[in-house]
Amino acid sequence: GLIDYMEDVKNSGVVKLFPNLKLETSTRFGSAVGRWFTRYLKNLDIKKKGKNFHSFRHTGVNQLTSKQIYQPFIKELVGHSHGTLTMDVDAGRKPLEVLLYECVVKIDYEIEQKN
Repeated sequence: GLIDYMEDVKNSGVVKLFPNLKLETSTRFGSAVGRWFTRYLKNLDIKKKGKNFHSFRHTGVNQLTSKQIYQPFIKELVGHSHGTLTMDVDAGRKPLEVLLYECVVKIDYEIEQKN
């Protein structure tokens, strides 16, 4: 559903993937996502101490690293800089389709193979 959602947003002329997120001065968009994720975990009845949005990010990064995904793709997917002028400025951002295929699809494929 994410690709369909992305296409709908793109076709509507909106620039941001999640246009309803509010920008906060100190944390930018992070706090809103963190609060939403906490409510989501509570609704699923799986909220525990230490299980939060950042633990979800850490799990994702660990999964991608274990699959030997190209590190600059992982950094871009989670919103971190690459730490070099060449990668941060000259290489530019990768299209979402590339990140989806190179990162998300490979994890999903692994899960399907186990089931």
